Amino acid sequence: MKTVSRTRRKSALFEKDPDVLPFFSIHPKTKMGTIIRVAMSVFCVLALILALLMKQGIMFMFFQKYSFLLYLVPLAGMVLLICLALFKRMKTMFMKIGLPGVILFMSFAVFMTFGSMMSYTTNLSLIPKMGLENDGKNVVIMRACAEPDGTEYVVNENGVEIPQYPVSVDAFVYTVRVPEAVEGMSYTIEGEIKVPSDERTQFEVKEEWLDDNTLRVYLAKDTSGEGTGEIRVTFSEGETTPASPDPTDSQIYRNSFEKNGKKVNLYRENSQIHSTVDSIMYMEEGDFKQYLFAYPRTMFAFVKLNTKTEGAIIIEPHGALEAIHWEWIEEGKVARLTPSENSVDVSGSITIFFDETVDPKDISEIENGAQ
Repeated sequence: MKTVSRTRRKSALFEKDPDVLPFFSIHPKTKMGTIIRVAMSVFCVLALILALLMKQGIMFMFFQKYSFLLYLVPLAGMVLLICLALFKRMKTMFMKIGLPGVILFMSFAVFMTFGSMMSYTTNLSLIPKMGLENDGKNVVIMRACAEPDGTEYVVNENGVEIPQYPVSVDAFVYTVRVPEAVEGMSYTIEGEIKVPSDERTQFEVKEEWLDDNTLRVYLAKDTSGEGTGEIRVTFSEGETTPASPDPTDSQIYRNSFEKNGKKVNLYRENSQIHSTVDSIMYMEEGDFKQYLFAYPRTMFAFVKLNTKTEGAIIIEPHGALEAIHWEWIEEGKVARLTPSENSVDVSGSITIFFDETVDPKDISEIENGAQ
């Protein structure tokens, strides 16, 4: 009876299967392997073509936004090929499904995390924001984000510089009014309460009469940790103080507090809380300073980066660009783009020379050109 050594049994996983060719060859007997390899080859050829076009000054509009796929797709293809090869080499169905399944699950989790982070980061680079057309001339407005003014860098306990980006968070502001004068009593109102209005934030505003003449309104619960302030209303004997002015249209009635003939109404309105964060992952597009550039569009989804342009339209953090006005300086040849008058915190202009070309620009050159 022939015996098989223990070492031999252990190495069975790595034995060469005569029906399986090397990982990266075209496998004529495995359709899935062939599909994966062909897809990887096509993707790499397309990426090479796009890179060569960019060298000539023609860029695919979404190249920057999805540039992380240049790393993710080949890595995903390699993982799939490895799992396919392991599947072919396993001796039992349990191992055929179990081992490649574990590898695929772990790889999927890593790729999803990597893809999400890279997608957010590259989305702040040069990407298309809108298209414009005038007299047959098609232009793509490209947007790039930059650090907002007021960004500071602090050194932590490890001697590493940490950025502090200024951000604004949507919030509720609570204030009070005394709707009716109390004969022979004056009153003072101090403070306000601000709390983030994000739907994930849970908070509770409560009242407490410290004595017959002093009302305190405070945040009893705030899961965000960003809420601030409290309100105090103090009544005292003396000259009768008239009722508070009527609330504005933006102030919404929330509650009333009464004691011994003294009544206080609570109101809420929308506002913002100014804060800082140490990572761009906590920021939204509106928190960044945005630069808009313009380039002629060609072949539907490509832009001509070698066209001469000057200037940029700058949108300050939380600014609002309502529209872009197109003005011909030289009919059909030179155009100036400016923000509409009803835009908020928007400045600058873009001049496009349709018939003039320059050396192809590097993307980082474009993003930093107006800064």
